[in-house]
Amino acid sequence: MADYDARAQELGFAPKEEIKKIVDASKGDDVVFLDVRGESEIAAEPFKGEYKIVYTPCSRTDASELVQTSKDILPDKEANVIVFCRSGARAKTAKEALEAEGYTKVYNAGGVTDMDYLTKKESSCALS
Repeated sequence: MADYDARAQELGFAPKEEIKKIVDASKGDDVVFLDVRGESEIAAEPFKGEYKIVYTPCSRTDASELVQTSKDILPDKEANVIVFCRSGARAKTAKEALEAEGYTKVYNAGGVTDMDYLTKKESSCALS
């Protein structure tokens, strides 16, 4: 828990309760989970849940690929975008890059293992 709290403060994680509330109130297409991990990380530890998930890699210092593809993978700049990676550091970079591109509801959820509160039961969100 101490590790999570330290990372949350350092990397600006959105409160878990806030993310949970957004997801629970979702109608399915107004929440997008953005996984910015690499392919091997995704294969080793997939995020489970019935959510709309898009993938694009991002490093701690370079979100250029995300910026280039954002209009295609995230066409609605008003949608709730919940970004995650392995620890939350790349998610912070991705969040900042998306906000610079005009996305208004971007949340850093931290690392995939921090999001167990979303995967313990089935979500009401539908896949598209």
